[in-house]
Amino acid sequence: MNLDIFKALLPVILPSFAGLVILLLGALRVSRQILFTLSLLALLCGGVALFQIDTSLPWVIHHFILIDRFGCFIMAILYATTFIILLLNKQLVDGS
Repeated sequence: MNLDIFKALLPVILPSFAGLVILLLGALRVSRQILFTLSLLALLCGGVALFQIDTSLPWVIHHFILIDRFGCFIMAILYATTFIILLLNKQLVDGS
């Protein structure tokens, strides 16, 4: 696998892996504050990785995945929306 292809897939890989880690830590009864912080950190890392993609030409990976400007735009909207929703739900983390 080419390093550029891995770099193009990083905005998908990072939050997915972080989500699995957060689910595992949640099953181990880690505090909600730590899970909340890890969630925000995963979204920020995914967002930073998203802006590192070279979108001058679309990336087609094994004729299965297409990463282009529109896809990056949609991922940025999803990251921002999820980040805002997490911040709005911070009271649930602090309350218990």
